[in-house]
Amino acid sequence: MRRTRLPALIFCAFIASTLAASPATDRVNAVTATPGCVAFWDFVQREPDGARRFTAHVPVGASHPFAL
Repeated sequence: MRRTRLPALIFCAFIASTLAASPATDRVNAVTATPGCVAFWDFVQREPDGARRFTAHVPVGASHPFAL
C-alpha cells in the first residue's frame, strides 16, 4: 500500500505562504507609516464585491479606499 504525501505538501505550502506574507505586510506598514503618505497601490488588493477595482493601501485611520 502506497502512502500519500499530500498532508505534508499542504503543510509545507501553508508554512511557505505564512513566511512569504510577513515581509510584504511589514513593507506595506512601513510605507503607509511614512509621514505625508496618502495612499499607494500594489495592484493586488481589490474590492471584495462589485466592480473589483484595485484599492489603495492607506495609513491607519484613513477612511477612503481610493479605488481604481
